[in-house]
Amino acid sequence: MRPGHSGQGGRGQRPGSGHSGPPPLRPAPEPPPDKIIEAQAFLLRTHGGALRGSFALGEEDMPAMVIYDEDENPRVALSMTEEGEASVQLIDAKGLPRLGLVSGDEQTLIMLGDAGSTPRAALVLDEHGEPALELYDATGELRACVNVDDEGCRVVLFDSEGAPRVGLGVEGDGKPGVHLLRPDGAIAALLILE
Repeated sequence: MRPGHSGQGGRGQRPGSGHSGPPPLRPAPEPPPDKIIEAQAFLLRTHGGALRGSFALGEEDMPAMVIYDEDENPRVALSMTEEGEASVQLIDAKGLPRLGLVSGDEQTLIMLGDAGSTPRAALVLDEHGEPALELYDATGELRACVNVDDEGCRVVLFDSEGAPRVGLGVEGDGKPGVHLLRPDGAIAALLILE
């Protein structure tokens, strides 16, 4: 699903029928000087004084915004890094991150964590725009990966030690193949259809 596209087509339009999504973001016009407030931190509190939000400069003067629940637990965090990466974290009521989104020059990543915050699934778009889906077991070990690039598409299955053991793919020439690997990575069996 494209960003800004609800899947409903919008105003009766079918997906792919020319609907281009929301207009591009543009900088807001500069307000007059007497309407500008400058600070290094803003805190949003309820009438009773409970903290519900903050917008502040963190380490190395990087901006961060946090939204808190009614018990003052952080639930949503938006931040920037020195490397220029933007990140969003959704945090559960126990304070554990469950969903993370990171976007930078080298990759865009969506990570899903379980109730213990162990990574279980990731969707990655690398610097060349090539996607991969990674699936992890309950210990956080990578167990399966699907990726697509200019040379074809592949599914790789890993053992509990993280070693690739099965590879299935269709290369750019359209030939499908199966690789069965030993724990040391040596090929045990290979099948390629001509």
